[in-house]
Amino acid sequence: MSEIPVQGGQEIPRDETGVAFEYLRDGKRVLLSGGAGSGKSVVVSQVIRRAQAQGWPVMALSADSGAISGATGRSWGGTGLAGDSPAVVLANVASGEPGLLVIGQVDAVGSVSGRHEERREVVEEMLRQASGNPEVRVLVACRKFDLDHDRVLRRIAADERIVEVPVGDLDEQVVRDVLRLAGFPAN
Repeated sequence: MSEIPVQGGQEIPRDETGVAFEYLRDGKRVLLSGGAGSGKSVVVSQVIRRAQAQGWPVMALSADSGAISGATGRSWGGTGLAGDSPAVVLANVASGEPGLLVIGQVDAVGSVSGRHEERREVVEEMLRQASGNPEVRVLVACRKFDLDHDRVLRRIAADERIVEVPVGDLDEQVVRDVLRLAGFPAN
């Protein structure tokens, strides 16, 4: 294994990043799923950086955000998006080339978590709008527990265009290497 930089805020490269990005490159939608604290946000961040390195415009939103202020995709993001939804704005910016729409914390709109069910229609509308723009690639992140136990999230996951990419635990050897590089005993 190559040295993993851990000083100065470096993060651990995740294999799931490459898998997810290849699906996105092929025009699939990706649903990252994993337990709380499994690293979904790290994988999302790494996918975003890969997309930007390819010249893709990226719009990243969180279903847990207070920016969802109404019952339509247009209201998500407010006036900064010229009155249109993020999916439509992204398609216009992408101009026929790939663009990446990221919707994180989708479990926040499910009925299991009960945090923001009122935002569910906004997320579903955003996904429908992205469907009308084939150049818009979609990456959604959700806790596995909610995905397994929530009918709405299962419906989103059942879309034939979606490929689920599980975000698993770090390999034991990676953890040992990181501990060693950080100056801690690996045992």
